Amino acid sequence: MVKRPITKISVLAIDIEAHPEAGDCDPFFDSLQPIALNFDFLAVLGDFNNDLLSNCGNVCRLNDLIAMSGSNIVNRTIPTRYANNVKPSLLDIIAVSDISKLLLFEQISFVSDHDLLFITLDFKKTKKSISTRFSFWDYKSIDSVGLFCELNSTEWNECWSGISVDQKLDAFNKKLLSLRHRYVPFRTITVNNVSCPWFSTTIKRFINLRNRKYAVWKKYPTEYNWMKFRIARNVAARTVFKAKSDYYESKLGGTKSTKTLWNNIKMLGVTRKSKNICNMDPNALNNFFVSSVEDNGSSSSVFFDMNIVDANEGFSFYCVSEDIVFKNLMNIKSNAVGLDEIPLKFIKLILPFIISPLTHIINYCITTSTFPVAWKQTKVIPTEKKVNASLVSDYRPISILSSLSKVCEAIMSEQIRNHLNVFHLLSPYQSGFRKGHSFLCECQIHHHIESLQPVEDAQHKFLQIYFMGNMMEQLERRQEINTAMKIAILQDLHQLLHEHHALVRLFKTALECMPHDNYKVVIRAVKRPAETHECKFNAPTIDEVAILIVGENLTTRDIVLTRPDTGQLQ
Repeated sequence: MVKRPITKISVLAIDIEAHPEAGDCDPFFDSLQPIALNFDFLAVLGDFNNDLLSNCGNVCRLNDLIAMSGSNIVNRTIPTRYANNVKPSLLDIIAVSDISKLLLFEQISFVSDHDLLFITLDFKKTKKSISTRFSFWDYKSIDSVGLFCELNSTEWNECWSGISVDQKLDAFNKKLLSLRHRYVPFRTITVNNVSCPWFSTTIKRFINLRNRKYAVWKKYPTEYNWMKFRIARNVAARTVFKAKSDYYESKLGGTKSTKTLWNNIKMLGVTRKSKNICNMDPNALNNFFVSSVEDNGSSSSVFFDMNIVDANEGFSFYCVSEDIVFKNLMNIKSNAVGLDEIPLKFIKLILPFIISPLTHIINYCITTSTFPVAWKQTKVIPTEKKVNASLVSDYRPISILSSLSKVCEAIMSEQIRNHLNVFHLLSPYQSGFRKGHSFLCECQIHHHIESLQPVEDAQHKFLQIYFMGNMMEQLERRQEINTAMKIAILQDLHQLLHEHHALVRLFKTALECMPHDNYKVVIRAVKRPAETHECKFNAPTIDEVAILIVGENLTTRDIVLTRPDTGQLQ
C-alpha cells in the first residue's frame, strides 16, 4: 500500500496477487472499502487469477466487487498472459476510481508470460505555498493628527486625584491603551515564505533556454547540439551564482549595525531557533526560578561600613523634574512589551503630551515610598538552555518588565549611585558596576592611584607588580605567586609584554616620567590622540575649571591648568 500526496490530492495505489485457490476476492474488497474513503483517488492493479474473458461465476463476482468499490476496469479486451499450450487469458487488471484521470494505458508483451501493464494519470500539480499570518500594531500608519489633537485636549484628572499610586497608574495606562486602540491600526497580514528570494525573471529565462537546448540535444544528439546545451547550462549556472552572491552580500556585507546584521542572519535561517513549546508545569518552573535567589538573612559589609556614615549623610530619595524623566526614558533601548501592553515606541511618540502625569506618578512613588503593583509584575518566558530540555533545570527565565517601571527604577538607581559616590561609601578598590571606574576605556585609563600600590604590610599582586623595582624583583614576586612556573618562562613572558603590550608600555612610560609627586595636569584643547574625534575629549571651554580628586590619604599637590593661547595660569 502506497500513499503519495500530490499537493491536495491523496492517492491510494494497491498492487495485489490473488492465490489461484483463493476462490473469491470478497475479503480483500471488504477491507479496502473503509480505507479508500480517506483518499481522493484509488488505483487497484495486479494479478487476480480470474480470466475476465470467461463468464464464470468468480469473474462476475469480481466485476461486481470492483463496481461496488466505485472503480472502473481499464483493460477488458486484450489478454495479458500468453503461455505454451494454454489459451490466452486476461488475468492482470488495472481498476481506477476516476476514469477521467486516465491519460494513457500501455501493454508491453514478451517481457514474461504476463504482459507488463502501466497507466499515466492526469493530476494538475499546483505550487505549494507556505504562508504565515502575522498580527501587529501598525505604527507606520498611525493617525498622528487625530492622536495629537486628542492628547492636546486630554485632561489627566484621574491621575492627579487618585488616592493611591495604583489608581493613578491604572488610569494612566487605560488612557494610553484607549488612545492606541483608536489611532493605531491593528493589522493581520499573510506572508508567503519564498525559498529563493534571489530568483528573478532573468534567471527563469536562462533556465528555460537551458531546458530547451537540452530537449533539442535529447531529440537530435549531435556534437553541435551538445555544445549549445553546455553553453546555455553554464550561462544559467553563472547567473544563479551571481544572483545568490549579490543577495547575500546585500544582507550580510557592508557596514551594517549589529542589530541589522543579526536580524538578517535570523531571516536567512542561519541561526538555530528552537520551536519547541515548553510543556513544563508553570508552578514547577516558578518554584525553580524563585529557588535560585535565596535570602540568608545576612548582609555583606565588604564594601560598605555604616560606621563611617555621618548622621547628616543619611540617604533619601528626592523628587525629580520632567527633564530627568525625559532623559531616562529616552535612554531605554529595549522595545520588549511588558504585561501592560504599552510599547516603548508608542510612549516615545506621545511623550511630550504625557510627561507631566508620568512625572507626577514617579514623584508620588518617591514621596509615598510605594511602588505600583503593576510595575512589580513581569512577563516571564522560559527559554531552553540546551536542546531537548526535559527538566525544569534545563530552562532559564527571561523577564520582560514594563517600560515605565524601567524609568522609575533608573531614576532611583541613579540617586543611590550618586549618594554612594559623593560620600565615598564604596571601597576605592571596587571597579565593577561603577560608571567611570572600568579599568580600560577607549580614550583613557581610570583607576585610583592607591590601588596601583599595595596596602600596608601587603605584597604586590596583579597590576601592582608592574610598579615594583627592577625586572628581577618582578620575576621573583611572580614566581612566589606561582611556584610551579619556571623563571625562564616568566622572563620570556615578561619581556614579551613589555615589548608588545600597549597598556604595559603606557604604565612604564608614565612611571618613568613621573617618579615623584610634583605633577602638572595640563589639559590642551587642541591635542587629542590620532584618528579620534575631538568630542570624545571634554576639554574645558571656560576660564575657571574645578577638579575634584576622589581617593584616600592623598598628599598635598599643585594642579596647574595652562591655556594654550596665552600660557597664563588659571
